[in-house]
Amino acid sequence: MEIEARVADFTGNIEDLARRYSPHFFALPIGRPDVRKYALLIREGPLSYQMAISTNPGRTNGYNFMITITGLRLDRCLELADDFQRKTSLPLRPAPEPIMALYRRLLHSDTTVN
Repeated sequence: MEIEARVADFTGNIEDLARRYSPHFFALPIGRPDVRKYALLIREGPLSYQMAISTNPGRTNGYNFMITITGLRLDRCLELADDFQRKTSLPLRPAPEPIMALYRRLLHSDTTVN
């Protein structure tokens, strides 16, 4: 599994932003109530990609929006992130390396339970 994550400073309505990209985004009512999350499943033949976006109004370290895309092909994850930026006009930048390192570690860890 591969992952791409990008961040931005975002002040608008995340639901409107999600709908600008695809009407198939759905709300994820989990976690803290002030952190808004939406997800989209993208199927391309036998491959699937998950796109998740979230806003955190309390974040003050240069970004309050994150998009993550997971799937089997990194090149396609990168293309989907670029496509999201193009269709929404939200200026994305790479997620900080500590976040990427954490995501990679989580994606490649053994999550089986005995």
